[in-house]
Amino acid sequence: MLNKIIFNSKFTSNDDFVDLLDCLLLYDQIILLTNSISIQRLLQNLGIDLLIELQIRKRLNLLYHDNVFGPGLINNDDLYLSTYTSTSISLEGLLYDYNRNFVKNSTLNNAFASKHSDHFKTYSYPLELTNIIYSDLQNESLINNYFKIYLKSLSEVLSTIQIDIHFKPNGREFLGRELYTATYSGDFDSFIQQFRDVVGYDYSVTDFLLQYGISKGDFLLAGDLDSEISNPMNLEFFREMSFDIFNRNVASNFQINSFEEYVFSDFTSIGKAFIEQKISTDTLLKLYDSTQELRSHIRDLADSKNIVGEYNKLIEVDFNLANKSDSTIKFILSNIVIKSANFMIKTIVPPPLLDIASEVVPLAVDAFGHFGYDKIKKGWQPKGKLTEFENLKKKFL
Repeated sequence: MLNKIIFNSKFTSNDDFVDLLDCLLLYDQIILLTNSISIQRLLQNLGIDLLIELQIRKRLNLLYHDNVFGPGLINNDDLYLSTYTSTSISLEGLLYDYNRNFVKNSTLNNAFASKHSDHFKTYSYPLELTNIIYSDLQNESLINNYFKIYLKSLSEVLSTIQIDIHFKPNGREFLGRELYTATYSGDFDSFIQQFRDVVGYDYSVTDFLLQYGISKGDFLLAGDLDSEISNPMNLEFFREMSFDIFNRNVASNFQINSFEEYVFSDFTSIGKAFIEQKISTDTLLKLYDSTQELRSHIRDLADSKNIVGEYNKLIEVDFNLANKSDSTIKFILSNIVIKSANFMIKTIVPPPLLDIASEVVPLAVDAFGHFGYDKIKKGWQPKGKLTEFENLKKKFL
C-alpha cells in the first residue's frame, strides 16, 4: 500500500506543489516525472537543494521526460503519429539557466548543471508506443470504445450521439510512416456542430488521439515501474486500460484524503505550510523523518487496511499502564471503519472479550479523542516516532 506513485503534474498552481509535498508524508517513494516546463517550475518553487536532498534520501526518484507523443495532420487530412525529442533545450541547459539566475559565471553554471543533472534519470517513451497505437487504430471495436469514452469525458450529451470513427491507411507516407485517414459513420456534420455547441471549441481528431496516446504512454510507464500514477491525462481511459492500476489509484486517494482529514483536521497540511513559508526545509524534513515508521508499517499492508486505524495503532500500542497489575487491558487498537460526514472508529476490546469485538458500536472521532485523553490522564505515556510527529505538528502546523 502506498509504495510508489508517478507524480507527473505540470505544476501550474501552488496546489500542485502542496499535493506533491503532502504525498511524501505517506508514500514510500515518489517518482517525479518532469519535463522542460515542469522542471523550471519545480526549481523556482522548491529549489534544487530540496529536490536533491529528497532524492539522496530515496524519497524522490527524479526522472526527466525528454520526448513527447503527438499526432499531426498534413493538409488537414493525412494523419500521422510520432514521438518528438527537443533539440533546442536539454536538462543540462535548464539547470544552467536556473543557476544563471544566481551566479553570472559560465564556468560555474556549467559545473552546476553537470553536477546536478547526474541526480536525474532520463525517461523516453518507448519506440513501440506509436506502433502499439497504430495497431490499435486498426481495431475498430477497441478504438470506438475509447472514442465513446473520450466523448463522454467531455459531456454526457456527446456520448449519446450515434457516431463511429474509422482509421484507414491511405497509401501515402511521411517520415517512413504510413499516413492514415479518419472517416466517420453517422451524421458527421451534425456531430461537429453539437460538439462545438456543447464543448465550446471545434472538434479535432488529433485531440482524441493525443489523449489516447499519452494515456497509453502513462499506462506503459506505470507498468514498467510497477507504480500508481497521480494524474492520468484521461482517468476514464486509464480505467479501461488497467482497472487494477485505476483501482489502486482510487483506493490510495481515499486513504490519503481520509488520513489528511483525520490527522490534519485542525492543522495546516505539511505541503501548504511549506509553500506558505510557515515551516523551513529543516522542519519539513524532520516531519518526513518522524513518519518513517508509519510508511514502513503500511508499505506491505493490504489495500483493505485503513491508514487511520494503523496510525492510531502505532500511537497507542506503546502506551504503558499506570496500574501494572491491571491485566484486563493490555492495548488499544483503533481502526477506521467508515467515513461519511465524519470518521467512525471501532475500538477493539481487551483479550477476554475478543469474541464480541465485531459487535462493538463504532465511536465517532470526538468520542475517540475523549477516550484517548481519559487513558492518558490515568497515566498512559506515548512513545515512538509518531509521538515526535504529533509534537512537531502541534508546534509548527
